[in-house]
Amino acid sequence: MCQSFALTRDDVSTFFHAANEVSGPEFHDRAIVLPCRYEGRLTMEGEAWRFSINAGGAGYLYRAGGARREYLCEQRCQKVLARAFGAD
Repeated sequence: MCQSFALTRDDVSTFFHAANEVSGPEFHDRAIVLPCRYEGRLTMEGEAWRFSINAGGAGYLYRAGGARREYLCEQRCQKVLARAFGAD
């Protein structure tokens, strides 16, 4: 099932623009972490990051040295995440 979970460059951009950056405790309380995820690299604010977007709407940005940001995208990302599984 997870092999079909793929995001386009526009999907990744849409996710991080629509998602809200949240604190660690809020992320822990509200995130729905499913086994399917899409990973890659992006540049944001002139900095290189690795990203991971989970099928449940949880997202992470990681940088060398341990910097980490956590994002939640619930209702606003349903279409993007559904399309990643091939649903229109």
